[in-house]
Amino acid sequence: MPRREHHESDGVIRRYFRREPKQSRSRALVEAVVAAADELIRGGAPIDGVTVERVSARAGVGMGSFYEYFTSKDSLLGVLIGKVTRSNFEVLARKLEAIETSSLDSLVRAFAGCIVETYLAHPNRTRVLLEGVARLKLAPLVHEEKDRFAHVMALRAASFLPNDSLEAIDVTMRFIADAAMGVIVFTAMRGGAIDEERIAEDLASMASELLHRRHPARE
Repeated sequence: MPRREHHESDGVIRRYFRREPKQSRSRALVEAVVAAADELIRGGAPIDGVTVERVSARAGVGMGSFYEYFTSKDSLLGVLIGKVTRSNFEVLARKLEAIETSSLDSLVRAFAGCIVETYLAHPNRTRVLLEGVARLKLAPLVHEEKDRFAHVMALRAASFLPNDSLEAIDVTMRFIADAAMGVIVFTAMRGGAIDEERIAEDLASMASELLHRRHPARE
């Protein structure tokens, strides 16, 4: 797994705490609150349905304890977005590192499958967190993590593109990541039935086509 580094998501998490937990007991309480909010969202709750009362009750903590570490629902939402954004990057990077493949096309297919699985397995979660990103103006955080993952993809792809510079590959992978994120965002926001397999296949085809055009001399 890639070495743990400090990135924008860490600053976001710290910024939204009223008081950052330091001891193991307080960290456990905060994790229970964050997990309770995430469970409500995964279960289908809209952003307005994730109330302090419901989260506290689900986490089994008093509201006084909630307000010891969070100022409001938006404070909790900011921490959750920071944690999920960071976790998604780490999960995707770990999955990508574990992929064993002999071709760039198969690497891209695996990448597309991982993206779709991570963001569309629980579409309401993605939808609510996207609403939270807009509400709290955290789009720069999402872009920073997306570009960071695109760079990880570029590093993996570079072994299949010995005649191309890492900078050029990085530009291509950022474009692919941007396009993939657009598909994920609008699919989640649209709602309804989601054909994950079809979306992953279409994303992989799009990415492979772009790679063939921008980097034709592949080995």
